[in-house]
Amino acid sequence: MRFSVHGDGDEDLLFVLGWGNEPDHEHVSWLLDRLGETYRVHAVTIPTNGWDFEDQYLAPVQSYYEDGDFDAVLSHSTGGLVAAHLAERVDDPPRNVFLSPWWGTAPNEGFESVVLPYVLRLPTARRLFTVDRDVSAIGDLKSEAEFEEGPRGVSPAFLRTVVDAQARLPAFREGDVVFCTLSDRVV
Repeated sequence: MRFSVHGDGDEDLLFVLGWGNEPDHEHVSWLLDRLGETYRVHAVTIPTNGWDFEDQYLAPVQSYYEDGDFDAVLSHSTGGLVAAHLAERVDDPPRNVFLSPWWGTAPNEGFESVVLPYVLRLPTARRLFTVDRDVSAIGDLKSEAEFEEGPRGVSPAFLRTVVDAQARLPAFREGDVVFCTLSDRVV
C-alpha cells in the first residue's frame, strides 16, 4: 500500500483509489490536480492482490486516517469497499463520498456458478484468473497504455477476501454520498 500527497489546499482529503489505479494515470492525475486546488489530497494506492482484507487493506488505511485530520474520504471501486469498512472502525467516522464503489459482484451463471465456490477455496495468492480486458467496459477516457499496464489477473485469495468484505458490508450511513451509473459493467 502506498500513500502520496497531492495539491496544496488548506484541508486534508483522504482518497482511497480503486483496484489498479495509480496517481500517475492520466485521469487519476487530472482528478488529483483538480482536487488539489482546494485540498491537500492524500491518495491511497491499494494492493491489487491482497489476501487479507483487514490486515492488508483496512488496517493501513485506518492507521493513516487516525494519524491525520480528515473530515471526508473520497473513494473509488475497491477503495469504496475499504472506505465503507473504515467508517465502522474509527471513533470519529468521516463523511464518505463513493465513486462507483465495488460493494458486490454480479451473480455467476452456468459453469462459473458451479465452479467459482470451489475456486475461492484454493489456498493460493497466485493470479490464476485473467480479468476481462474489454476496454469498452472501462470507457474511452482510459488510455490503451494504462489499460494494458494494469493488473493482469486475480487470485483465489484476492477474490475470497473481497467477497467476504462485500458480504460484511456495513450499512450505508446518513450523510454519505454515492455517485455511480447503474449501467456500469465493471463496478
